[in-house]
Amino acid sequence: MRLYTPVFFILTLLLASCSGDTGKQIPDTVPDIQGNITTLKKAASKKKDNSLSVILVEAQEKTTSTYSKASIKIDSNTHIEDQDGGILKPEQLREGQQVEAWLQGPIMESEPVQAYATAVRVTL
Repeated sequence: MRLYTPVFFILTLLLASCSGDTGKQIPDTVPDIQGNITTLKKAASKKKDNSLSVILVEAQEKTTSTYSKASIKIDSNTHIEDQDGGILKPEQLREGQQVEAWLQGPIMESEPVQAYATAVRVTL
């Protein structure tokens, strides 16, 4: 019985550390767009638990942004943080803030492009 207790404890720790969600985070790639939020609006969502906001980001000059403007949808799956790594809520986004955004899924190649954000970093 004494042998089983430490083995059980170690197995429990290993299973707990290997299972579950690794958490949302900023990708380790270059952002798709770096710029300022010029428009912010709340949009209707089909899912009640998946609130949706849409931000229009205009790229700053002298950045390596892929797009000059982007209409970016923010939902509960979007990771939002400040420059220090603190987690922000979509309600904390404001017009004029400088952001870096990583886009995901299909990108509608309109002007501006339209896509969902996987992550947004805000410079406060």
